[in-house]
Amino acid sequence: MSRFRVTMTPGVIRKPDEELLIRFRSPRTATKVKITLVEMDAWVWKGTRRKTFRMVETPDSVSNPIITFQGALSGRAFTASPAPKITPNAKLPVLKVRFNRKSGPFYEVPIPDSDFSKEGGSLEIGIEIEGMVVPRRGSGAVRRRYRSTMPVFVRHYAKKATARQPVITFLTVSSGTFSSHAKSYWGRRADVLVTGCKSFESILKYLGSSRTRAALRKHNLKFWAEINIVTHASVNAINLPLFSKKRNPSQTDSDQLARYATDKRLSPVKTHIDKETRLVIRGCGLGKSMTLLDNIRQFFPSKPYVYGPRYKQLYQASKLRGVSPREYFEEFFYFYVPGTKSPSDAECLKAFMKKYSSRSIPKEEWGKLIDGKGKRTRKDRTVRYAHGIDSKQMPPKDPAILKKRLVTDWPHLDSTYNTNVNDWKWTIRRQKFYKKNVGVVYRVKYEGRRRLIEVMRPLVDKNGDNIVPNLEDANHYDCSCAP
Repeated sequence: MSRFRVTMTPGVIRKPDEELLIRFRSPRTATKVKITLVEMDAWVWKGTRRKTFRMVETPDSVSNPIITFQGALSGRAFTASPAPKITPNAKLPVLKVRFNRKSGPFYEVPIPDSDFSKEGGSLEIGIEIEGMVVPRRGSGAVRRRYRSTMPVFVRHYAKKATARQPVITFLTVSSGTFSSHAKSYWGRRADVLVTGCKSFESILKYLGSSRTRAALRKHNLKFWAEINIVTHASVNAINLPLFSKKRNPSQTDSDQLARYATDKRLSPVKTHIDKETRLVIRGCGLGKSMTLLDNIRQFFPSKPYVYGPRYKQLYQASKLRGVSPREYFEEFFYFYVPGTKSPSDAECLKAFMKKYSSRSIPKEEWGKLIDGKGKRTRKDRTVRYAHGIDSKQMPPKDPAILKKRLVTDWPHLDSTYNTNVNDWKWTIRRQKFYKKNVGVVYRVKYEGRRRLIEVMRPLVDKNGDNIVPNLEDANHYDCSCAP
């Protein structure tokens, strides 16, 4: 039995004069066909091996019907009968729809009830179809239903200049599945996707370049509505160097950002950013470090809104061929122990249940996360911290005395990850070298190590579906927007 199979092209409508072309691949003949175009705010994939995956609205979101066509299929060509009544409205954005082929029936459809400020720069248009499919052989017609597996993204739909949508995304991760999925995801959602900028310095230079002005000039606008920086990060640091030189640290923390806040290399003349621009650092857990977000904000004279996610932000591949990945969250739980060895599973269980006693997570759930076999729910790694103390006099050899010096000199800043000396296991070395205009210098090098034990699980709703990250939700993203 034939089923409804439909293609909607292009996948992203970037220009106001582009048309949405709807073509039927099957069936050849159908009667009482009802086609509804809907605008969807948030959606997930639903389905099983036996039931086709399709796009479904999330429980807290409402789809807005745009228009309904009624008619029939003959030779895979749709004919609307009667013709839909379309009332022109100069205040609403228009979706240009064409059926069958480039010379087929054409309609200019106003999009009602569109809240431009909450759409994140694009409208997501889905299609719902039902009708009586006539088989080639056998008995009479059978009712069939269809819902699109991927929306069409409509960019620059607004009539008013205040509803700005231009989005630029910098993908700073160049390898791995995270990079490939993020590239596919943002390729549909951003007007400009940049993959060659690997530092804060190069990103700021690009924002002030002629390429940026040319991209904005296409839309008669001077400022970006949203700037995304997709990168790896932790609660205390972002995996993005400040400068482009290879010898610079690969991570940037709050202390480095504060130290180089007035550096000329990080102060382009014009970045096309104003106070209404949203700068989103899509790095895992950065929303939990408001100091880091505040220091990033200081690089921009216009002081834009700077957002960071409170969870691990990842990209999930679709089970459907040709369907773009989705963005989702994982909540994470962690603790540290001094040294480089992980504690036993029993010790991990006690530590997690003590630290997160307020979360009411069952003991069995903790056990599954800690075990992590086959599901990649646990990740252990060693974190290092280096500190040095210089002096003109030869330091003593006694390790106890040298450790007391470290306690006295310990910088209680964000650069130490808000830890104390006893949180680390230390290796102490002494060095002697000559420094120009100073003479002989004695340095004591302290290298601390501690083990991070981290478990994670997808952030889901009541129905068990992955929660869709929402920039407007304060539980998803924290924002640095203080004057």
